[in-house]
Amino acid sequence: MENPSESIFINRELSWLDFDSRVLALAKEKSVPLAERIKFAAIFGSNMDEFFMVRIASLKDMKNAGYTKKDIAGMTPEEQLDELLNAVDITLKPEQIAELETPYKPHPVVGFK
Repeated sequence: MENPSESIFINRELSWLDFDSRVLALAKEKSVPLAERIKFAAIFGSNMDEFFMVRIASLKDMKNAGYTKKDIAGMTPEEQLDELLNAVDITLKPEQIAELETPYKPHPVVGFK
């Protein structure tokens, strides 16, 4: 074993995703009371917002800046991004993709002159 830190530590972002998958599983669990399921779904949504807006964005910034230092788990920012984006299984329908690619058209504010 050349670098022991690579085998004994888990990447923080991958651990975060693993935790959130467990939270989502609780939100889907029919034996959990509905109010609790709603709380778990809200926690999951909030965590995913932060994950993509802060964690993924930071890794992209590091990658774009040419930062290649490995984290404590032995992964560079680029390796982390590759692993994380493969771990997040998002499949969009063609109409969802089309909607996301449609330029935003501002609408007037209702009740405001």
